[in-house]
Amino acid sequence: MKYKYDRDADAIYVYLSSDKYSHGEDLDEDRRIDYSSDNKPVGVELLSVSKGVNLDSLPEADEITVILSSEGVPIYTMYQDTYANLYGGRDVAFYIQLMPLGYEERKQPNEIIKKEVTACR
Repeated sequence: MKYKYDRDADAIYVYLSSDKYSHGEDLDEDRRIDYSSDNKPVGVELLSVSKGVNLDSLPEADEITVILSSEGVPIYTMYQDTYANLYGGRDVAFYIQLMPLGYEERKQPNEIIKKEVTACR
């Protein structure tokens, strides 16, 4: 899988297909999926990658994980569950940093989990 990493722009573009671009969809301010005319993903644009990338809802997430890991980009996913007793029945979303195998041996455990925790309604 091909990709282009622009460190000055703090952005990575991952090419998923050689099909021509037709339109795109912004997942949020830092993630965009580009599609062909038949709605197949042709690429993924990731901005502010030095802060970490959320893989949720990205096509080919496993392959993108390999690319980001090779470039040392932090990778996050969201875990959401309901904790009725602790938070009054509200959903709580945890952003968890994913690490490549062997990372735990090089870093301290308190560096593995991102500290931000957000409560959702």
